[in-house]
Amino acid sequence: MDNEIVRPMTPGQLKDLAATAIGFVPNELTWNEAQLLVGSKGVLNKEVRRLFFDTLYKARREFSIIVDYSWSFNDLVTAGYYDEQWTEIQITAGTFPIEGEGVYERRCVLFKETDGLSGVLREMECENIKPAKIEDLLALGAQYPGLQQYFSIFAHGSECSFGEISSLGMPVGIATPILDYHEGRRRLVWCNRESRDVFSNRMYAGVTSVH
Repeated sequence: MDNEIVRPMTPGQLKDLAATAIGFVPNELTWNEAQLLVGSKGVLNKEVRRLFFDTLYKARREFSIIVDYSWSFNDLVTAGYYDEQWTEIQITAGTFPIEGEGVYERRCVLFKETDGLSGVLREMECENIKPAKIEDLLALGAQYPGLQQYFSIFAHGSECSFGEISSLGMPVGIATPILDYHEGRRRLVWCNRESRDVFSNRMYAGVTSVH
């Protein structure tokens, strides 16, 4: 199943999952105990995300995406309905340009990091899979908005070099766009290669054409 092109979950499956989860909630919790678990910052939120990630995403998963080059950068961002978009290094069409024409179906493969970034990139190269670019990442985010709730998705096919960011007071170096989830917010953000570890459950997106 790891290499299968996945289909969206059905409403019936979602209902069954919710019913299963509710069945494990202890009735004897105190108000303080329940408060500790609930909410975007609650312990339960973090542990459920970890459980889903560890159970469903052992090594890699594949998704079918449509990349339409008639859509502008802003069109793709709008379609993703992100709660937060970092602007310190201007995640825009100017810094991460989209170049191409036509409409393409692509196979997007998400690789789990098992041997560092270099290991992931070697694995992609061996399978003739290219690191995803910004248009692939934004298409994935718009077409599968729930994915980034469980892991951070990196697109190393689009990288941009920056110096120091005055508002942050830190060097950026090579910035990579990322889809991530933090405190209940779906985010379009960035990081440099030295700060990847601050993002949990890292997955790296690669793409191939569908013939």
